[in-house]
Amino acid sequence: MKNTILAFVLLCFCGTAFAQGTIDLKTTPLRPVFYKNGEILAEYGINPTVGVELGVRSTFGGTTVESIDFDRSGAVIFAAGHYYFKPDYGADNFSAGVYVRSRATSFDASNAEQVNENFKWNRTAIGLMGGYKWVGQNNLVFELDLGIGRAINNKVDFIDKEGSTINTEEISDLNLTRLPGINIDLPGRIIIGYRFGGVGRRAA
Repeated sequence: MKNTILAFVLLCFCGTAFAQGTIDLKTTPLRPVFYKNGEILAEYGINPTVGVELGVRSTFGGTTVESIDFDRSGAVIFAAGHYYFKPDYGADNFSAGVYVRSRATSFDASNAEQVNENFKWNRTAIGLMGGYKWVGQNNLVFELDLGIGRAINNKVDFIDKEGSTINTEEISDLNLTRLPGINIDLPGRIIIGYRFGGVGRRAA
């Protein structure tokens, strides 16, 4: 249900942007190959030098933590503002900006006898990013960007504090923001997409 709501919000964003100006509908093609989940992004060009981006991706599949198999389910929301230097077609070429990335993921033990190990992970990071975007006359978009930031919220909540054996000496909710190294955020993206509106017109 949560993923459906997030997808609906993103579609509303796309529709509004398309009605008012250019929009790049994008995805990260390598994510399904390596992580088995998908991502959809939309960027609205407010003017030739400024773009606002919103994205959502699902998190699902199996993983192992301390020899326990878990099924993951959740979502990641990504938002960013980009400033483009000397754009050719609007919202393209070199860019710099800021981003926010927030995730909420539930980990449910695959073995019904280990349900007391279930936990939730919530993490929100903010940072700076930069990159380069190519926009072709055929409307295709190709983008590379990198960022660096820090988690301002990074917490693991155990569903059953008394019965869990993960990370244990004393089980309690883990506030990971106290550990500097684990809170560094390093997003990197290879993006392809398609531009609606404004293609082929050089920016003023």
